[in-house]
Amino acid sequence: MKMATTKGESISRIRKAVKGLKADALLTDRMIYSAILKYAKVFIKRADDANKLGKYNGLFQTLPGIELVEVSTIDAECVGINTCCTIKRTADPVPNILEGSFGPIIRGISSVDGSKDLFRTYPKTYVQMTNSTSFKFNKKQYYWWKNGYLFFPNLEWDVVDVDAMWEDAVSVYLCSADTCCVDRRSEPTNIPESLFADIEGAVKQDFINLQQIPRDNQVDNQSSLR
Repeated sequence: MKMATTKGESISRIRKAVKGLKADALLTDRMIYSAILKYAKVFIKRADDANKLGKYNGLFQTLPGIELVEVSTIDAECVGINTCCTIKRTADPVPNILEGSFGPIIRGISSVDGSKDLFRTYPKTYVQMTNSTSFKFNKKQYYWWKNGYLFFPNLEWDVVDVDAMWEDAVSVYLCSADTCCVDRRSEPTNIPESLFADIEGAVKQDFINLQQIPRDNQVDNQSSLR
């Protein structure tokens, strides 16, 4: 599935689309990309609602080796588990993930060698499972999402790989002293070309509406992308 290339190229496309509007001179790169991302979320969620995200494999990216730390069951919102249980959580908040019909769009979480996959659940659901008489035969391992963190009951691993539809490029998290980070304008947008025409139209309409607002009420945000 063809993507709408880089952030810089996507911003340039919008600039061409709105060229000549009175608001054009006031638009920073940050404002334009924020509008692109706003409508990308809308159309991607709509595709998820229609169960059509499967054809957008290029939207997913794996963030490897996310560190885990042990936390209390209170932090994990799973108080009430009758069996002995330890909870691990991602050490830091996970980068923003695009939202779908059932929360963050995560295709999979696995061990770093890819040999074992985890199953998605919710705190209350997991508590109910552990209190059933058949749970002792359940060999699956689970995770859930809460307030920007991922939680893992009874997981011995210290790190996990997360394959998700990230809101922003995760290349910055893959940089090291030995590798060069990509300039922000050169980062991929992860927006399918098939959706970008609709996004472009919606963004253009936003900026047409913007030019109808008195200039004194417009905010000129400086861009970190520019």
